[in-house]
Amino acid sequence: MSRIEKTPQDLAKLIAESSGSLAGFSAKAKTLQSVNSIIAAICPDIPEEIWQVANCRQETVILEVKSAVWGQRLQFERNRICQQLSQASQGQLTKLELKINPFGHQRPDEAQARKEATKKTSKHMSKHTAEQLNMVANNAPAGLQEKIRRLAQHANKSDQNKD
Repeated sequence: MSRIEKTPQDLAKLIAESSGSLAGFSAKAKTLQSVNSIIAAICPDIPEEIWQVANCRQETVILEVKSAVWGQRLQFERNRICQQLSQASQGQLTKLELKINPFGHQRPDEAQARKEATKKTSKHMSKHTAEQLNMVANNAPAGLQEKIRRLAQHANKSDQNKD
């Protein structure tokens, strides 16, 4: 029996012919790449780690920017970017939406660790501070004296929680 030879088919052609979700993903990926290159060409002074293309919906491209300062820089170039997008996508993408997301490029565990670190440092009172508060309370009026002493007791509680 003779061997049946099949010539390999071009993957890009197969994806273009298919009508399922794979074709949609491929088209969206190409669109995102072209958007990426357009923005990099128009604003070469903005570092690539500052912004990323978040999504393309209907006729809008959504960009995530790390800070409002860089977002404002992209705002100045919005019209040029929209013109280039419209030309490249044959009128399908005409709007640009900017979203400020300072922790968007970090993994969730990094952002969570940063939040926990700030919580831990903000609730600590040293014994030295408590002693100084008690010294101030000695010369304060009666109502204020009570409140200052209660505040100084927080140092003792935080020390007990550490042990």
